[in-house]
Amino acid sequence: RLIAARNARPSLQIGAYQPVVAGGELLLFVRAHSRERTLVALNLGDAAVAVEFRTGRLAGSVLVSALGDRAGEAVDRSIDLRGNEGLLIELSAEAEIPASVL
Repeated sequence: RLIAARNARPSLQIGAYQPVVAGGELLLFVRAHSRERTLVALNLGDAAVAVEFRTGRLAGSVLVSALGDRAGEAVDRSIDLRGNEGLLIELSAEAEIPASVL
């Protein structure tokens, strides 16, 4: 699923990279190409983590979960990641991702 998503989305193949500063074992970044933007959210730790976007506006839907069970789930304001979970999130046109979530 992850490889298929990468092959299907220009943002994940050739898109510009925009890091989002996060703490702990959380890795966040956006890949953007033309009007397509994909947020990659990775929880590299064993414990679940909630990511609150206090500034900007998070809006979109889950394309792929590394655990395989969240495709199509709406995302708005925050992301809940289980331990060792990664998400690819298709950002809506009105989404504004901050440079940091700290």
